[in-house]
Parts: sequence; structure tokens; C-alpha cells
Amino acid sequence: MDIYKTMHEAIHSKDLLYSGQKLIEFADAAYNEKNRSTLVKHFYERLREWTLVDYAFDNMLDKSKKRYYICDESKATGMYITLALPGEKAPAKSLNEIRSFGEQILAHYTKPIGKGILKASLESILQYLDEQYSFSSKVFDKQKAAFILMPYSHRDYNSECLMIDTGEGIIQHFFLYHMREKGKTVPSPEAVLFHELGHAIHARRFGNFTQVPNNILELLQSTCFAKIKQIGAAEQCEVFADVLSVGLMYQTPFEKYDPFDYMHPDDKTMFKMLAEKLLETL
Repeated sequence: MDIYKTMHEAIHSKDLLYSGQKLIEFADAAYNEKNRSTLVKHFYERLREWTLVDYAFDNMLDKSKKRYYICDESKATGMYITLALPGEKAPAKSLNEIRSFGEQILAHYTKPIGKGILKASLESILQYLDEQYSFSSKVFDKQKAAFILMPYSHRDYNSECLMIDTGEGIIQHFFLYHMREKGKTVPSPEAVLFHELGHAIHARRFGNFTQVPNNILELLQSTCFAKIKQIGAAEQCEVFADVLSVGLMYQTPFEKYDPFDYMHPDDKTMFKMLAEKLLETL
């Protein structure tokens, strides 16, 4: 086996499942090599060079106020590996983590099942929010957020947000998958995006993205979520993200994506006021 060829295929493939298999093959082959320290170092260097150059150039060349970078399907696999794979450690530990990461890819991802968000749709939503609220410059103020358009479905989630607490602020990156199901009851990819943006506001405004502040819980309890204090913290965060997503969509061109058509307009008006108030305070 040509280890360097296997490494190249793992990093450069557009096929996430193929990359997952190649990560396993690379880790197994490199583990028994005398120069495995060099191989591990080379792997991480090549990975960063392939995926982060475009992100870095986008930061340097972009003269606008937008604070986001959209990674399309051509480099989505490499960007996903770069952001989600644990950082470089001692050679043996790194190779074990690379192998485990490859196994996780094969276990949790499938070929696309439902719809995925189009780049044009993502751009129109982010541009609108920037025009209305200077959204990205406020919410992603510490570092430009990456939106990775993944041409795959996840077995458990329609999207995921990677949040990194640097101690000076939270950096956020978003993995936008194809929906894991088909059918009329499945949310649109746009609704899923707005939900993630709700989490983003929560994280940026309150710092602690694993808990909803008590004053917010009391506000929601007094309106249409009477039992919100009776559920767990993780579920409270999901409800809060839904609330903010509805607020961001209500009375906008994207209202058609709102899956909560059974909610009363008065509640949606309050959600909109809440989302706007949080953004005003950033």
C-alpha cells in the first residue's frame, strides 16, 4: 500500500464515505511504520493546506462586513474532517483518533436521503439577515463562521453546529446536511438553518449555550410554553432555538419555511421581538 496515496485520497476525496474508509486504512498502515511521527505530521499539514487556504483567503480578500464563509460540496468533506477531527497529538494517539473518526463517519453518514439547502438559498438568507440586523458581524464577531454544505445525510441529525469556546468568545461552524428523511412532515433545510441560527444567537448573547437563562424561561413559561421548566436543559435549548428561528422568519420572505404554522400570530410576534431585542444588545 502507498501510504501517501491513501492519505491523499482520504483528504481530497469529495466522497465522505470513501474518505472515512481511507482514514481507517491510513491509520492502520501508518501505525506500524517506523516514521509514523512524520506521517502524522504530514497528514495534518496536508489536511490544513487543502481545506483552510480558501477559508483564510476569503477572510483576507473579503471587503464586505459579512462574517461567514460558505464551503460548497467540492471541499465539504475535507473541511468537515479538518473541523471535526481532534487535533494532532502524540503519533499513536492521533492515529487511533483518525481511525475512530473514520469509523464514526461510516457509522453515522449515508448517501443523501432528503433535500439539502442550496448555496443560493443560504446566501440569500444570510444576506437578508445582514441587511436587517447586521447579523453576521454581531453573532460571528470573533471569527468568521463556516457553513459547510455536506452532500450527505446524517443518521441522527439534519444539521450540527460546532461551537468552540476560546475563553474570549465563541467560534461557530455549521454542518448543513441533507434531510435524513423524506416526506411532507420533514422540515425544510431552510427551517433547519434558521434553527441553527437560533442556537448561534443563544451562544453569542449568553456565552453559555448549554443552558437557557431563567428570565428567558420565565418569559416563555408565561406565554405558550407553560411546562418549559419541567423539561431538561438540552431540550430547553432546542425550544429556545425554535423560538428564535420562528422570530427570525416571521413576516419575512422566508416565512414560508416556518414549520410551526399552528402557532398563534401573537406568539410569533413576541418571538420576533425577542430575537430582535437580543440582536440589538450585541
